[in-house]
Amino acid sequence: MFQGKLYAGTGNSDGSVPGQLWRTPDGTHWERVGASLFTDPNDGNCTPLGVQGGKLIVAMDNYNVGCQVWSYNGTTFTRANTNGFGGGVAGTTNGFGPGGGSGGAVAHSG
Repeated sequence: MFQGKLYAGTGNSDGSVPGQLWRTPDGTHWERVGASLFTDPNDGNCTPLGVQGGKLIVAMDNYNVGCQVWSYNGTTFTRANTNGFGGGVAGTTNGFGPGGGSGGAVAHSG
């Protein structure tokens, strides 16, 4: 949970649409978050990792540039790393959180 809402990420493997981040206050009504930010079809898997420092940490697996990590304060996304962590990674770099990887959900009270 982050700010009273459950967050879940989606993924794709064919590059047709980017991975997406969704949230719900009740498990029934879902709202997409970051739709204007996560637009690259190479953004294959979106994984909410947990809450740190009062911000939701989200990993986006980009098949061209590697893992991108973002922090989200409930309003704004801020980049938390360089592409592929600066290691020249040009492929899949999965992050694993409480949800077990891509398409996972995060439930955290903090």
